Order: sequence, then structure tokens, then C-alpha cells
Amino acid sequence: MALPPKIPTLQALSTGNWTRPDNVWCTNHTTDLFTSCDTDPGQRGPNTDHVPILSKLEFPLNHNVPKPTRNFHATNWETFNEHLATLLSPQSPQRIRTNIDFHIACARLTLALKTAIENVIPLNTPYPFTKRWWSHELSTLRKRKNQLARASHRWRGLPDHDSHNEHREASRDYAKLIETTKKEHWEGWLLNAADRDIWTANKYATDPPSDSGKTRIPTLKYVNEEGDTRHTTNNAEKSEALAKVFFPPPPITPIIPLSCYPQPADIFKYFTRSQIRLATGKLSAHKAPGPDGIPNVVLKKSIDLIINHLYFIYRAIFELNVYPSEWRVSTTVVLRKPGKPSYEEPKAYRPIALLNTIGKLFSSIVADDLSHFCESREVFPRNQFGGRPTRSTSDSMLLLTHSIKEKWRQKKVASVLFLDVQGAFPNVVKEVLIHNMKLRAVPAKYTRLVELMLSGRKTRLSFDDYASELIAIDNGNNQGCPLSMIFYTFYNVGLLEISPPQPKTRTNSGSSMMWCS
Repeated sequence: MALPPKIPTLQALSTGNWTRPDNVWCTNHTTDLFTSCDTDPGQRGPNTDHVPILSKLEFPLNHNVPKPTRNFHATNWETFNEHLATLLSPQSPQRIRTNIDFHIACARLTLALKTAIENVIPLNTPYPFTKRWWSHELSTLRKRKNQLARASHRWRGLPDHDSHNEHREASRDYAKLIETTKKEHWEGWLLNAADRDIWTANKYATDPPSDSGKTRIPTLKYVNEEGDTRHTTNNAEKSEALAKVFFPPPPITPIIPLSCYPQPADIFKYFTRSQIRLATGKLSAHKAPGPDGIPNVVLKKSIDLIINHLYFIYRAIFELNVYPSEWRVSTTVVLRKPGKPSYEEPKAYRPIALLNTIGKLFSSIVADDLSHFCESREVFPRNQFGGRPTRSTSDSMLLLTHSIKEKWRQKKVASVLFLDVQGAFPNVVKEVLIHNMKLRAVPAKYTRLVELMLSGRKTRLSFDDYASELIAIDNGNNQGCPLSMIFYTFYNVGLLEISPPQPKTRTNSGSSMMWCS
């Protein structure tokens, strides 16, 4: 027995008698691993009769200490903006005319934001089991309850001692406060929840209970170059196996038919400061940031200071036909797909790209402009629902139901074909995407932007406190980018069209304007 004798582990709630039904057993060769094994009556929870047993074992393993993070919730944003203004003050933003000036402006803005974060934002001590509903009042009451629990245990030989009643009352108050605090927090959160938070509430309510530990990636099976099945032995091999599934290579020769493209629409306008401010206001404040470590909340709180910088940077992207290389680098988080029979297969996981937020803000404005262009010109088929505003899954189900019943009224049999595209976003071929956009007269500045954004991308896989080396991506679309859905809609639109699109012509002085490639 690792737990020494004569140490009680249970107090009956009805009689108050102390007994020892709990023990800690170990084999002879593990005895030396124990550095301590004892009970802690002070940590005994409310409405419980067992006393927790704390065992400490020393293993010759490397312990991964959680990295401290920045506490953006406890930030004094006035101080932050004052410091940021000092960092940005040496040179006022102005129109960018060369590629060198463009890269300098991007680096200067990013460096100023990162420096202000390091100097002003306080560090947050990582507590993996902290609950959102926990309050300072609960911490104070727990500390008092633990002190009274230790006193009650010390005087357990005297059943009439006052410490026992004090401990019972404190435990009762502590348990009641936990219940009411959790209830008030949950009801308050539901009362103020937005439409998109309903799915989060459903996830909280339906997910099975867990120990709050992080999901680890087990040993993976993969097929080597000789066609033999092997097992990964370290994280580097896991990242290689996952990368082969997440980032498939592009086709050697993409099939692009010879086409006569319509004249690109001449409706392009540079982003205004109002558009940038509106898009910033829509950002979710505390989403996970990209490799630069700048979260959305920093952009939201400092938008008045940086809006001119963003305006000239975003304008220069279209004027100079250039794109920051830093925005092409991402961190890919590896997540489990729910309901898979085996998580030893790399296909049981999905990638989510964490992009730099300044570039992600730019992508969200481009996505809004492209969406407005497509809806105003009826670019997509009427039966396309995914990735389009004011259209939902409910609308598609209503159309499906109507179509089936309409065939039934005509005494016909309705058949439905469902297709599941495997690895949809990672298999987007850039050349085909641009081809489809040109067929639909998308402004030339946007088709050139696609070439810039989807070329030369790199990412790091992140899992189990491990970050892989940079992996080159020469195919697909970033799953997590605001443009990913509308890009895939362009890429997939041919499957939904009953007949090929007829080129739209624009008449200029009585002549048809077309250009071919």
C-alpha cells in the first residue's frame, strides 16, 4: 500500500464516523516512483463523504509546460492605443507607390501591433480547468471552506466540536453558490446569445462529459512509397502523414478548355475607409490569431489609429498587383472529425487554417464585394444555395420537397442523386478556379488577386503542443479564409449548371467585345 496505514478516507454523512474503504496499491517495482501519497481533507468537495487522496509520482518524462498567453479581456485599451500611437507616430500613412514601400508599410504596421501587445497586454497564467462561470466570490468561499475542512478533520475525535458545524455550513453555502452561479451564467449567456451562438449552446448541451483534457493524436498508419503499411513513431512522421492527406498535389496538367471569355466587368472600386471599418466591426473579437499573434480584438479596439494604414495597404494590393508574403503563411490546426471508427487514420482529421488577421480582414472585404457582384448579376445558378447570402439549408430542403411533390402530382417518380466531394477545399485547382471566374466576367483585378493569394503558400501543422516545419502548399484553398466558400462556389458552379454558360457580351459602338485565351 502506498497510502500509509491509519489514515481515514471516508466520513459517513449520516453518523459522522470515519472509516478507511479507499486504498492506493502499487507493485514493488513502482514503489520508488511515489514521492508522496496522503489525503487532503481541505480539498473535500461539498456533499461528498470521501476525502481526496493525492498521489505524486516522479516519472522520467519531459513535462510540457503550457505557454502563457495574453489576457486581452483584462487589457486597458486606452493605454494600449496611446502606446500604439507612439509607435506609429514617426511617419504618417500615405499612398504607396512601389513594391518596396508596400512591404515596408506592411512590416511596420505588423511590428507596431506586435510590440504594443508585448508591452501592454498582461500575461494570463494558464489554468486548464478554469470555468467561465467561476467568480471571485467562489474563490473566497472555497478557501474558507477548505480551512474549515482541515480544522474539522483535525478535531474528528471530538464529535461535538464547533468546527464540524462551521464546516458543514460553509460546505452547504459553497455548494449552493456553485449551483446558482452556474445557472445564472448559463441563463444570462442564452439570453444574450446571437443567432450563431445557438449552435454553440447545442454543442454544450449535447456533448458527452469529458475530463477537459486535450485530445491527443495517436500513432497513425500510413502507406510508404513501397506500398507497405507503416506506423508513425514521432510527431514529425505524424505531420508528414497528415500533410499528404490535407494537401494533395495538383494535377500535372489541369484540364482547361479553350474558351472565349467575356469582357471582364468594369465595375471595380477600391475599398473605402467605411468598408474597412464596417468589416472590422463584424469580426469575432477573440478568435484564434494566425502566426503573427495579432487577434481580431486588437484590430477592433485600435481601428481609429490603423484605418489609414490599412486603407493604403489594401489599395496598393490592387494598384501594384502585389500581395504580402506574410499573409501566405498560416498555422494549420489539426482537429478530429466526429464519429469516425478509427483515429489511427490520417483521413479521420480535418485542417483549419489560422491566418494573419490583417490579411483575413482584407479577404472578408473581398468576399463581400465578390458576393455582391455575383448576386447583382445572377452569376450563380438559382439552385445554388451554399455560400450565398439570405440562403440557408432550410431553403434548399424546401425546394427539394417542392420538386419531389411536384413530380408526384404529375404521377412521376422522383430520384435524387447526392454527391459527397472528398477533400473539397484542398483539391481546388487554382487554374480551373480562375478559368471559371473569367467565364463569368469577374473583374480582372480579382482574378489576378486569386493568382497572388493562392501561390507560394506555406503552413505549419499544429497538434499536441507540436509545430511542424513549414510545408509548401501548391494546391487547394485555405479552409478558414473568408474567401474559401465563394472561391469553391466558383470552382464547383459547373456541376450545378444544366447547360454551359453562354458568354455575355457588351456592346461598344455596335460591336461585340470578346477576348479569348
